[in-house]
Amino acid sequence: MAAKAAASALRAAAGSGDVATLQQRLSEAEAAGICAKIINSQDPDTDLGALSLSAQHGAADCVAVLLAARADVNADSEDAGGRTALHFAAYDGHVEVVRLLVAARANTNVRCSTGETAEQIAEQRAKEWRIGGGDGEEDVAALNEILEILRA
Repeated sequence: MAAKAAASALRAAAGSGDVATLQQRLSEAEAAGICAKIINSQDPDTDLGALSLSAQHGAADCVAVLLAARADVNADSEDAGGRTALHFAAYDGHVEVVRLLVAARANTNVRCSTGETAEQIAEQRAKEWRIGGGDGEEDVAALNEILEILRA
């Protein structure tokens, strides 16, 4: 499998939360000697890598697999506002993913292109929920738990 196709298949599995397929794609990439080359590769359209895609969708099992395979926990997505997997997980209220990323030593102080840390993003989403703004999809309990993790 060519590196470009392998990277695309890896991102697809990560983004869909399909841990079995993700593990298979990683094994294939490792056997082909291209795992290190493709694990952090970003989608040409979204600029997101496999870890950010898994984090964004709350696929904690996939995040754990990618971290074990040495995905860069602090890789940012320039065209996606300089956000890291931690920013995406914090925004969407994925507590277990935030916990995994922090345990893997994600930089909690990194700022996206608008100047916000993951903590500030979670804080803003919780605030929007409290005042009745936001998009109505905020899980305030999850956001508060994320804030506790990031402030620890």
